[in-house]
Parts: sequence; C-alpha cells; structure tokens
Amino acid sequence: MPLLPKRIIDSHVHFIHPERLEYPWMAEAPELRRYFGPNELQSAVGTLPVVDLVFMEVSARPEQSLLEVEWVETLMREEPRLRALVAQARLTDVKQRDRQLDALGEHPTVRGIRDIIQWEAPGYCCQPAYIEGAKIAAARGLHLELCLFPTQLEDALALVKAVPDARFVLNHCAKPGIRTKAWQPWADRIAQIAAYPNLICKISGLLTEADHASWQPHDILPYIHHVIEHFGTRRLMYGGDWPVLTLAGSYQQWFDVVALAVTGWSQSELDDFLYGNAARFYQLERSSA
Repeated sequence: MPLLPKRIIDSHVHFIHPERLEYPWMAEAPELRRYFGPNELQSAVGTLPVVDLVFMEVSARPEQSLLEVEWVETLMREEPRLRALVAQARLTDVKQRDRQLDALGEHPTVRGIRDIIQWEAPGYCCQPAYIEGAKIAAARGLHLELCLFPTQLEDALALVKAVPDARFVLNHCAKPGIRTKAWQPWADRIAQIAAYPNLICKISGLLTEADHASWQPHDILPYIHHVIEHFGTRRLMYGGDWPVLTLAGSYQQWFDVVALAVTGWSQSELDDFLYGNAARFYQLERSSA
C-alpha cells in the first residue's frame, strides 16, 4: 500500500535567485543557475501534502548571507508555508562572526546557521575558532546544521562532543558514497555520532549521492535503513533538498524512495518523521486557537 501522509514539513528547501545572489559552486552544476521559487517548488511537489517549509541557505557568497535572508523573507509574503530559515555564517571568521550573528539575530525567522563543511580541509569544523563560533551561536539560541562528507564525520563527532549545549542537524545522512557502494567507515561513524542526543539527522539529499543517470531505490535504501536504526524515529526529519535533487530525479521519485524505507511504520511514527520532529525542532507548531 502506498504511503499516504496527512502532512509533511520539508525541512530542507532551497530557493535560488542568480540575478540577486552569486553562487560560486554552481560552476559545477550550471543546470541550477536559474530562478527557483515557490511556484516552481509547488509544481515539483504536486499533490503531496507539504504544509510547511524550512529554507536552507544555498552557499551564496558569504558576504551575501544577510541579503539572502532578506530576499527569502520577501518570499514569505507569497508563500505562507515558508516558516523558518537557516542562514549562512562563517564561524571561523573571528573578526566578522559576532557582527554577522548580531545581524542575523535581528531576524526571528532565522532559527539556525550553516557554515558548510564539505568543501573544507580536514579539521575545519573541530578547530578552536569553529568550536567557539558554535558555542556563541548556541548561546544565541541558534542551532548548527552540518553538511559534510563521510571522511569528515570524525571531525563532526569532535565538534558535537565539544559543544554539548548546542543542537546539531546532520544534513543528508552525511552524504554516503552511494554511487560507489561505499559503506565503511560511514556506517560505523554514523553509529558513533548518533549516540549523542544533541544531534538529529535529515533523510535528504541522497538521490544526488547515487548515480544520477541509473540509480535504483535498492541502491539507496540500505543507507536510509542504517540511519533509521541508529537515530530512531524521533530524531529524524524528512527533507527534499529541492531543487538540487533535480540533478538526479524528481521530487516525487525521492519521496517514493523514502516511502519504501518507512514501510511498516505506525501512523504516529510517520507523523513524527514527516511532520512533528521538524515542527518541534524548528519551532513551527501552529496555535490551535
């Protein structure tokens, strides 16, 4: 029987505006160098009951972080499902860090920050400046989103240990090497980092870690099942990673893979994963009045 969810929060959506912001990384993905906004997202989502959205920063130039936040906030006027943002901040930039976090703190829609790790050298996220930045962000009520490769999970583990008062989200299951069928050391490190209750994981972004042209659900499902085994249904969130996922498939195709992975779950487990966990984490609960 197909999964028929009542409500979904997509905890990982990107909106893109190349005429307003510069995205250096798109030199490697020119297909994404065009406008992607709420109307385009709705066309991709189709009939799936996506009721709320969390915007994830898109690695524009670091100096444009606040401009990105201000632009996305204008989209909230046309897209009421867009409820919260995760902004970019360079935690290792000691001179600018406090000023940047002060500016972001003036925007209550910003719930967390992401200083992307995957493109950085080993040790980036466990160096003293990053750890201190994570502590400062946490003291301001901001959580940290971790986007990294499996080889950086050991560094991420050191970071999570060093800042026990911070809340962390592991993006894209730490991007396992699905296209090459790589399993270790990713699997062991997922088990290790999942032991820390101040970190939760997004099931997102896995289509683009598989072979873009020939992936099959059975290529991806073992990785999702491993994450489910170690994080449990209360520490997982669903994310679409749209429009990046379009490099390898459609929104519906990705949701269909996720639906296979959660076959047999109870209705309450499904609702936690697809809605409740993200609603609580990103403070999206709506008043019942």
